[in-house]
Amino acid sequence: MPAIGWWGQFAIFFLINDFGRYWLHRWYHESNALWRVHRVHHTVVQMDAMSVFRFHILEGIVKNFAITLPFQLLGVTESVVVLYTSIDILKGFWHHANLKTYIGPLNYVLNSAEQHWWHHSIEGRGQHSNYGSILSIWDWLFGTAYWPRGEWPKEIGVAGLENFPDDFAGQLTSIRYSDEEAIRAYADTASSATPSTQSAAPAPPDSTRLPMTA
Repeated sequence: MPAIGWWGQFAIFFLINDFGRYWLHRWYHESNALWRVHRVHHTVVQMDAMSVFRFHILEGIVKNFAITLPFQLLGVTESVVVLYTSIDILKGFWHHANLKTYIGPLNYVLNSAEQHWWHHSIEGRGQHSNYGSILSIWDWLFGTAYWPRGEWPKEIGVAGLENFPDDFAGQLTSIRYSDEEAIRAYADTASSATPSTQSAAPAPPDSTRLPMTA
């Protein structure tokens, strides 16, 4: 690839990478097995710039190695990968920040915070849309774009999974559950971890104790 020149390498890397990530992201939502991995990222209940780093380790391996590795084996210049990765990280901060920004007609070209917030919404129509990474053209081309002008989702996350674990071990092992199983498992965990607020009634003055009530 060095014979192509730096800008040629960057253009090829950018377009193929962005196109590949569109389909990979879409498959994460359309495959039940892959969704269990990607679900970790979607269980945030409030948009925050740092939530871009909330993902299952298996997704991190695929995202950061499976797509870029072929290019590295072909000898792409390292600075091409570094620049794309830098842009991608900044884009992730923008998409997930708790800041509502508008780019108007540029939404037809770029995947914006407006579109990505809808991708994180509890609403199914929004969650199954806007799979693009940097470019939104793939969503418009393949019919998965969703952009209700001037509107933002009211709720973020996955319905019923508000108590999804935040620790590494909990997220790592969460893939053993389907959504229905996870809702039951983590609801039970949350209820057992919540201390009772009901205070015990004081004992009567004599030796006769009142029977305990449920």
